[in-house]
Amino acid sequence: MKVKRNVRLLSYVLSAAMLLSTGMVANARASEDASAAVQLSEREQRMEEILDNYHDAVNAQEFQLSTASVDEDKVSIQDETVALLNDEGFEAYSVNSNTFESVQSALDTDLTELGLDPAYSYIIIVDANGEGSGNAQTRSSAGSSFNYTYNGTTYSLRRLTVTAADDGRMAKSSSVNVLQSASRNLINNCLNTAIYAYIDFLSGPLHLGTVAAICGLNVANFGSAQSSTLNLHGATNWTRVYTQVWNSYDQRWFNGSSVEYVRSTSFMAGTYYDSATNSMKSVPQRQSSQTSYSRNYSNTTWQNQYAIVGFLNSFAQYDTVGAVKYSYGGSVKITHSENF
Repeated sequence: MKVKRNVRLLSYVLSAAMLLSTGMVANARASEDASAAVQLSEREQRMEEILDNYHDAVNAQEFQLSTASVDEDKVSIQDETVALLNDEGFEAYSVNSNTFESVQSALDTDLTELGLDPAYSYIIIVDANGEGSGNAQTRSSAGSSFNYTYNGTTYSLRRLTVTAADDGRMAKSSSVNVLQSASRNLINNCLNTAIYAYIDFLSGPLHLGTVAAICGLNVANFGSAQSSTLNLHGATNWTRVYTQVWNSYDQRWFNGSSVEYVRSTSFMAGTYYDSATNSMKSVPQRQSSQTSYSRNYSNTTWQNQYAIVGFLNSFAQYDTVGAVKYSYGGSVKITHSENF
């Protein structure tokens, strides 16, 4: 079953890989620079890789299937991702309307306080590792924790990661037309225009690539300019990592602090006339993505101390990245606000 599951999930990932832009390769250095201050353990890198593949696979299915098929396939992709995470030693849960109450009971925490809504689906990963390091094959349990001493008192803490692909607060997608005229000169200018993502609370723009690099086309591909369309799409996914504190009085876990990362994705969609085949073709839906981390994402001391501060004051402490803005030609075209 494990082999079959992994092969099936791999097919989803391969479908998603067809969307990847050559711009991702061109921008690899920029991505490294943006993430230079973040130190991820091998375990954290593997978790993030699996979750990124999950989001890419869901996006790929949305491009290819009908609405009914998409909803059905999302469930399948999520369940197989959760199974893969568990196979690799993580403790993962698939949360939806059918499992909301049972997962909440198993984790001894209030999922609504995490901002989760039973109407949507989520992946939750529990990790008792205090420093975010260690062997990815080491399994924890819902009740496991690590101890942390603050001002002479020892507390029990744990990490809890939450991501979603269908909750409109944690996963947002928008599009805007960027081809206002069909002249070849304008098309050429459009293709050479760079796309940037700006993260509210972080410094410096993220270069996602030029339109040509993202969609893999040049002006020579547009045989009949007057029938061409180009739309810029921006997709944003936030993933939060909570540090929870055990409340022995209430016998449940309290959300003390939270850090997060955001994945900013851009791709082009539209149609163009291909004179070589004398037919209209769809613009290749390849994508360029970058990941940005909140300032204290790797600062476990901040996470632990502020979790206890949040616990003692009954008010969770958040370290966020803020809104993501997609810029085209020096002008912001899409804004995704962080409102959860």
